Amino acid sequence: MMEKEMPPKTVELKKAAVHIFKVKNVLNRRVSLGISAHDLSFLLGKANTYVRDVENPFTTLKYNIDDTALLCQVLQLSPSEIYQGVDSSPIALSLNIMVYEYKFGEAYEVYQVVKGAEEKLYEIIPESKDPDFPVESKASLEEIHDWVDELFSSTYFDMPRTAWEMYDIVVEKFGFPVKAKYLRDAVKKYTSKRSYPKLSSNEKSKGFFRTLYRKDIGDGL
Repeated sequence: MMEKEMPPKTVELKKAAVHIFKVKNVLNRRVSLGISAHDLSFLLGKANTYVRDVENPFTTLKYNIDDTALLCQVLQLSPSEIYQGVDSSPIALSLNIMVYEYKFGEAYEVYQVVKGAEEKLYEIIPESKDPDFPVESKASLEEIHDWVDELFSSTYFDMPRTAWEMYDIVVEKFGFPVKAKYLRDAVKKYTSKRSYPKLSSNEKSKGFFRTLYRKDIGDGL
């Protein structure tokens, strides 16, 4: 148990089992792979806080069907693994959420209540702005940066690309797992450039509202 800085409080909630178990299974998998909420948001092509907000039990944001397909692909989970626990549970879960203060914000322990007894499902520990988990990666930071440099020098980014497309290629090249943070940092090198050519990330894929990356040479196209 992490050290608690303030006395906790407990809040009772009702939540759909499919949402709670999906969050639980994705959370456990991403943490085991050393993927931060920020990095998983990047791979999904969403805002930096997207995964953090989905995992927050007090928001109504949920992973949609398209998210689920991508999560299975990125995290190498089968549909049965991502929905594990749903079939054996009621449609709606009675939850007790213990809330306490942590150094990076509010933390949550999520308990399912069955016949008056509590069973802990998972715990959400807020992460620092840019955590770097000490886990295995088949490619180093330098190798990923060199690889993205090669892609940028080629015609790869002449067409809009998604983060998960890049991640798929890097996993195919180096093996699984690869630290998503390394890829995000390598892409950021080109999206944060002040001069041209650089990567533009203002486009969204049609129907999915996800970030696309395309080479911008400053010609307004």
